Amino acid sequence: MRLASEPFSYPASLREGQLASVMYTVFSGDLPINICWTKDGETISESNPDTAGILVNTVSGFTSTLFFKALRLEYRGNYTCVAQNDAGRASHSAVMVIHARPYVSKMPRQTRKLTLGCGFGSVNAGDDLDGFASVASPPLHSIMVMLSKAAAGDDVAASAIALPADS
Repeated sequence: MRLASEPFSYPASLREGQLASVMYTVFSGDLPINICWTKDGETISESNPDTAGILVNTVSGFTSTLFFKALRLEYRGNYTCVAQNDAGRASHSAVMVIHARPYVSKMPRQTRKLTLGCGFGSVNAGDDLDGFASVASPPLHSIMVMLSKAAAGDDVAASAIALPADS
C-alpha cells in the first residue's frame, strides 16, 4: 500500500536556546517503512557537524520526531522527512526559522555623549526632538528603562548609541 503522511510545521516564534520538537507521521502504508530526515539536503546524524545535537527518534516504524535540546542559529534551514516502503515514497519539507536572542555586545561604563532616536505616533518624520537629541547622563541602561516604562501601552521604538568617555 502506498504511503500517506501528515505534514509538519514549526512555530513562527522559535528563539535561540529554546527546546523544540517536530513530528512526522505516516498514517497509511505497508510495513516496513524507512524514515529519514535531512536538513538542507544533508542527512541528519550525530556524525554530521552541521546537525550534531539534533536527535531523531523513530517509534513503531511509522512516526519519527526531531528533538532540539537547545536551538542554535545554525539549525535554521529546510528540513525534509522522507518515508519509503516497497510501494513508494512520501515526504514533506518545512523551513525552520530561529530568532536570535537580543544582546548587547559591550556596554560602556561611562558615556560622553548619548544619542537617542525615538519614534512616536504623534511625531512627524523630520520633527526636532530637542530633549532626546543629546544626553550626557544618566547611563544608557537607565535611559532605556525610563523609555521602556514611559512607553508602556504606546507604540514607541527607541535606539541608542553610546560612546565611551575615552573615545
